Amino acid sequence: KDFDDARLAIAKARSFFEQANCLHDISGVLASLEAKVAHGEGLETCLKRARAAFEACKLGLARVLPLKNGKEKRAILIAARDECFTAIAGFQEAGEENVASQARQMLADVEQRIRETNTSEEADAAIASAEAHLTHQRFGEARREGAQAMLFLAKGGMLEEREAQVTDLEERIQAQETRHGA
Repeated sequence: KDFDDARLAIAKARSFFEQANCLHDISGVLASLEAKVAHGEGLETCLKRARAAFEACKLGLARVLPLKNGKEKRAILIAARDECFTAIAGFQEAGEENVASQARQMLADVEQRIRETNTSEEADAAIASAEAHLTHQRFGEARREGAQAMLFLAKGGMLEEREAQVTDLEERIQAQETRHGA
C-alpha cells in the first residue's frame, strides 16, 4: 500500500510539473524516486508490477488509436506514461535491461502522442478563433490565428496531415477579403 501511495504521489507530481511547463527539468528526480520505490518493493513484487505496468501501457496506447476526443485521449496517454515509468524502474531494478529499453521506446511514443494531442487541441482552438474572426470580417486577426494554427500543427508533427484544412481557411480569408475590398 505504501508503495502504491508513493507511485500515486509521483504521478501527481509529474502531472503538476507538466502543467507548470517544467516537467523536463524535474523528470530525472521523478525517475529516481520511481527507482527507489521499485527497489523498496523487492525483486519479485517489483518485476511483477513492472510487467503489469508494461501491459497497461500497451493497452493504453491501443485504446487511444480510435479516439477523437482530445481530453479523453490525453487522460489515457498520461496514465500510460505513468505506467511506462513504473515499468522502466521495475525492469531496471530487476536487471531486465532489454525490456526496460522497450518500455523506454514506448514512453517516447506516449510522450510524442501527448505532444500531438496538446498541439492538436491548440491548433483546433486557433482555427475556431480564425473562423470567428473571419465571420466578423477581421481578416488580419483571422490570418494571424490561421498562422498560429499552422505553427501548432508543425510543432506537433501534424502539419502535413492537416495542411489542407489550414490552406482552405487561408483561401476563404483571401476570397472574403477580396470580396470586401479590404
